[in-house]
Amino acid sequence: MEAARTGNLSVVRFLTDAGADVNSVDSLERTPLICATGKDHNFAVVQFLVESGAHVNAVARNRSTPLLEAAGKGDLDVIRFLVERGALINIADASGETALMHAAEAGGMDVACFLVDNGASVNAANNYRWTSLLCATRNGHTDVARMLIANGAAVDAAAVDGRTSLLIATMRNDLEAVQLLIQKGANVDAVDDSGQTSLMHAEIQK
Repeated sequence: MEAARTGNLSVVRFLTDAGADVNSVDSLERTPLICATGKDHNFAVVQFLVESGAHVNAVARNRSTPLLEAAGKGDLDVIRFLVERGALINIADASGETALMHAAEAGGMDVACFLVDNGASVNAANNYRWTSLLCATRNGHTDVARMLIANGAAVDAAAVDGRTSLLIATMRNDLEAVQLLIQKGANVDAVDDSGQTSLMHAEIQK
């Protein structure tokens, strides 16, 4: 497990050849593949484990999977490999987070585009009703937001606290995102749970 986590291919290969189970789990129910995909630039180990029989849709205790771990790291090569080997695109962890949400939060345009092109749901929401568009807007990734909207993301989707992407962009003083969202038809009169509209938030930010 530790060899997979640290990216030590020679040790991983030696242990596997000696009979180590590539689908064993640690105390958090993580397999070696889940550990390997949680490390940057670890394609060789990931590839070896999968080709040795590691389950690409293994699920840890927190419901994370190899694809979700790789999406959190923004590793397109690993993500592409896992998807080609049957990784489920729209699976979510215990918080309801999908791979596309991870990509949107990180601003990984190449990863986000790949996931959308391969069937990722642009309107899936986590346990707090955050969608990928809300995640992208919250983190200032307007290019990703633009791509998501072009692929059908609901511009007025609201999180559990009532905040829409436009409200969030206004609170961040993100003029580019505000202009994009209004251009794409966002409701300028939407209110959050505190009763504030985008205009009210704009006044507060002055």
